[in-house]
Amino acid sequence: VGGWGYLIDDVGSGFWIGSAVLRAAFRAMDERGPETALRELVQEKLELPLQEGIGPIYTGGKRYVASFAPLAFAAVEAEDPVARTIVETAAAELALLLEVCARSFQTGGQIDCVLSGSLWRAPMLYEALQRQPVARDYRFVYADLPPVYGALSAAAAHIGVAPQEEFRAHFIESLAKIRTACDDQGQR
Repeated sequence: VGGWGYLIDDVGSGFWIGSAVLRAAFRAMDERGPETALRELVQEKLELPLQEGIGPIYTGGKRYVASFAPLAFAAVEAEDPVARTIVETAAAELALLLEVCARSFQTGGQIDCVLSGSLWRAPMLYEALQRQPVARDYRFVYADLPPVYGALSAAAAHIGVAPQEEFRAHFIESLAKIRTACDDQGQR
């Protein structure tokens, strides 16, 4: 359900929220949308006048656009109504994804839902999701490892290998080495 990629349907993702932040900032600059704290926050992040930011934004691509998502949370802290709408809309869309997905798996009682990704480090999105009526049907759990671990575990189980603690420890060690190498090269 959902997750059809950032060009089609990626509601609630970092890219989606980052895009909404950028849209709001540029619309405010053009006077096509309400004034918002996002305008100044985006300009500060760009370290350029807003109107000169188009090149770096398009050159930066998907990850760069997603990097603007935390500005929505910062602006909500400053009581910006435009940013609050972005965060609340993201939470409502994520709740809708959960609701539609649950129809296929409903067995009664609460459903476990693993929260994964950097946006969940911002309590504001989680709190907005918790305010959605559908949230009462879920037990939210934060992932302590990236989603690829679950995929690898499922693949191992599929071929008859039950992942043991040694598998987990090796994965964590390998992940740390990869992250260090990426950090050393200025990637992530």
